[in-house]
This record gives sequence, C-alpha cells and structure tokens, in this order.
Amino acid sequence: MKKITLAALVIALFSFTGPNIKEGLEASFTKNYPTAQNVRWTDDQNGYTVSFTEKTVLTRLNYDLNGKFSGSLRNYTEQFLPFYLTTVLNEKYPGQAIFGITEIASPTEIVYFVKLESAKYWTTVRLDRDGNNAIVERYTKGL
Repeated sequence: MKKITLAALVIALFSFTGPNIKEGLEASFTKNYPTAQNVRWTDDQNGYTVSFTEKTVLTRLNYDLNGKFSGSLRNYTEQFLPFYLTTVLNEKYPGQAIFGITEIASPTEIVYFVKLESAKYWTTVRLDRDGNNAIVERYTKGL
C-alpha cells in the first residue's frame, strides 16, 4: 500500500470539492437570477465571483472557497433604492437629484454610497440601512 502524504490529500480534496462547489453556486445562481445577462464567473485563491446585469443593475457577488456568500457590490439608479431611504435623502438634501447608487453588502451589513447632483455640486453621501447618513465627498462643478 502506498502512503498518502498530507499534500496529496489536500490536492485531492480541493480538486474534488472545488468544481462541485462552483457547480452548486452556478446552479443556485441560475435558479435565483433567471433573467441575468452578461454573466461572467471568475475564481481565484480567495473564492468565486459572478458579475452580471439584471434590470439595468450591475452586480458582483462574491463567495468564499466553501461557497458561502462573502459580499456584493451593486450599481444602480434611484428606482432601485428602498423608498424610505430615498425619502431620507430628499428631506436631508433638498434640491439635489440622485444620480447613482453603489451598494456594498456583507453578510452583516449594507451600505449605500449615493451620488447627488445639484446645480453647483456633486456630493457623495454614505447611507446605512437605518437612514444614518454623512457626506463623504463634495466637488464643485466646473463652470
């Protein structure tokens, strides 16, 4: 009988489970996002990433090597921001239009970076799911 080294065992385990995890993720993704377009999967030493577009929302989902969700990044327009957050922004920053949103989520948190436009400024506001907000940058528009 041949002795199996720890390195050989680890290689065998990853070569067996890796594709099965990715296949499971791909099957789950197809079920949960049936209308996704421009789907692109990548993987590296940290895990798996799927990038796609659905209803004009650009999305990137990240999973660790075990197939567990580790985070996401989504870019979209005002129509996809929860209504109560749109209300918070309209009350706090009157006269400024929502130009675009970048949503960053982890398993425990979700944060929105909202780009606002006024006649004189571009403003980025950091907003959490509770409506807490703060200006993180502001630029004067060129004349």
